[in-house]
Parts: sequence; structure tokens; C-alpha cells
Amino acid sequence: MTEDEAYKVHIQYTFNAYCKIVIRHAAIDKILRLRWRWEREVSLDYLMNEKFFQLAAALALLPEQTQEAISIAKQQL
Repeated sequence: MTEDEAYKVHIQYTFNAYCKIVIRHAAIDKILRLRWRWEREVSLDYLMNEKFFQLAAALALLPEQTQEAISIAKQQL
């Protein structure tokens, strides 16, 4: 194997290692984002509980402007 061929092989191995690292970190990032989302999601069964259903009915009675303000404040949390 000539020096030029050895250098090409070295570059290919280096590139392959770089790609594996990038893919690994992208997968880790996606897993962490999904875990963060799952931890903060609330099930529909929990929301349909009577006390929360009554709270939703009470919120529906509020003026539209107040409902929008609550919605915006909730999204910022």
C-alpha cells in the first residue's frame, strides 16, 4: 500500500468515526427531548377527572380575553 492509499484509508476511517459520533449525539438529543416531553405530558384520563373537568367548565365561563391571557401564560411556562 502506497503512502497516498494509506492516507485515503486514514481519511475514510476518520470520516466514518466523525459520522458515527454525530449520529450518536443526534440520537441522544432526540431521546432526551422525548423523555422531557413524556415527563411533562398529562394523560387525557387524568384531565377528564371530575375536579379538572369542572375547572375546564369554569374557565369556559370566563371572558374570551381572559381565556387568551391564561392560555398565553400557560404556554410560556
